[in-house]
Amino acid sequence: MSNPLSDVRAAIADALTAAGLQAYKTVPDRAVPPLVYVAPGNPYVSYEGATFNGQIVRCYLVPIAARGTNDVNAEQLDELVLQVLDAVRAAPELAEFTLGDVGQPGQVPINGQSHLGVDIEIQTEIHRPRS
Repeated sequence: MSNPLSDVRAAIADALTAAGLQAYKTVPDRAVPPLVYVAPGNPYVSYEGATFNGQIVRCYLVPIAARGTNDVNAEQLDELVLQVLDAVRAAPELAEFTLGDVGQPGQVPINGQSHLGVDIEIQTEIHRPRS
């Protein structure tokens, strides 16, 4: 099933995958970090700041480091953040997307285990016909 919101998440995940990252358009059911997934932002969809008939769609890119010692995790997450930022900026298909802030790292559950991860804000504007 496809819709404009799913299409936004898929476009981001596809661009990150093309850049060599293990990327998912939602939280993966089963996966082995390091990885990055796309999550709905807050707010997910809004009209504020959009052009006529547009909607702003916000997502988080969530890089997740593999398990290891604190120093190794922090270094790996930092590198993963830079790879994600560079991949978004380099992807022509994401030219209409705007990167925002990188949040504070914290623990994110993947496969029932906690991993070090962080939110990276990204947004774009979509236009849907009125029904």
